[in-house]
Amino acid sequence: MKRDGLAPVQHGLECLTRISDLTGHLNPAQQYLLVNCVGTYVQLDRDQEEELMTTLEEQGRRDILEIYDSGITWADRKREQALAQARAEGLEQGLTELRNMILRQMKVRFGEVPPIVRNKVQALDSPEDFADLGERILTATSIDELDLLD
Repeated sequence: MKRDGLAPVQHGLECLTRISDLTGHLNPAQQYLLVNCVGTYVQLDRDQEEELMTTLEEQGRRDILEIYDSGITWADRKREQALAQARAEGLEQGLTELRNMILRQMKVRFGEVPPIVRNKVQALDSPEDFADLGERILTATSIDELDLLD
């Protein structure tokens, strides 16, 4: 559907209305795909999305609301996947930095770090474990007191 100078909310409303008007001719999967296209290509910010929902409510278009709310768009799925991947990469990077920091602290405090201790630090995978070990480094008088040599 051509935009023809329509505001994004009005354009989205027009597209969704046309999809709703075809309900008897489309199965749910087809409706979902068309709504998905509208959601992907008629990009609305949060305020515009609220305006669209309010307009649909005011017009009593529950049919369109149900279609529109029926699924997340392809672009939204890709965005969520990218965010999840970024979070995982950020967490792994943060854990790597924590491992390096703990090993540097141990080296400064106790001298050379034995391979068995280095391996145990490399195996740590939660911020709580790092915090606990960091506190023990502050109070230990030797690397043996860290309970990592066994």
